[in-house]
Amino acid sequence: MNLKLIKKTIGPKFLIITPLKTGDDISTGTLRSVFNNKVMFDWYSFEDDGNIPLNTENGLVAYERKHKPLPYIIKIDSHTTWKKGTLDKMYQTMLKTQDHEAYVYCSFEFVRNKVPIVSFMNKKFDVDNLRKMNYISSNSMIKRKCLDEVPFIIDDKYVRLLDYAHWLSFLKQGYHGKLSEGYFYSEMKFHNMSSGSQKDFQIKLDRVHKEFL
Repeated sequence: MNLKLIKKTIGPKFLIITPLKTGDDISTGTLRSVFNNKVMFDWYSFEDDGNIPLNTENGLVAYERKHKPLPYIIKIDSHTTWKKGTLDKMYQTMLKTQDHEAYVYCSFEFVRNKVPIVSFMNKKFDVDNLRKMNYISSNSMIKRKCLDEVPFIIDDKYVRLLDYAHWLSFLKQGYHGKLSEGYFYSEMKFHNMSSGSQKDFQIKLDRVHKEFL
């Protein structure tokens, strides 16, 4: 079965979906650090050969076939390590959002061998900056009702920038994000889908800007 239970609670406040490629698993660091929060949540993985947002979307659909939809959802990658209480802080920030704020994000870094390679620290939401480049992680908490209006971007022609296309889609519909306290880092591996040539990245970036701005 593609959908696999990791944690089920009574009265969960939000849903976590971890998308996995076939044969992949969730790192010990991810499990330990995500469990290090006090707010109750449901957590499931969804394993398939689709891209990350497609697996997330399919995981959400599979979850909601069996359970009542939760008001918030966050996709958490399988090799991320979270500072204690970060999800608690993101949830509390979400409760203070305005109607036009569709998602909550936090500071994060890509690291290799424990050395930061790329950092996005304490970047408050800014429309002009977001139009230029992405500084918001796909590991962000989203209002479930907003996904009906602005669904995940799942077309492979935007791979490497699927999350950026999603944030620009929100922006196009008048929605903003909100910075929360907290932090996580993600392991940058040479073979993952985020790696690739600069030329390919620029092609995808131009495509996303053209089609979503």
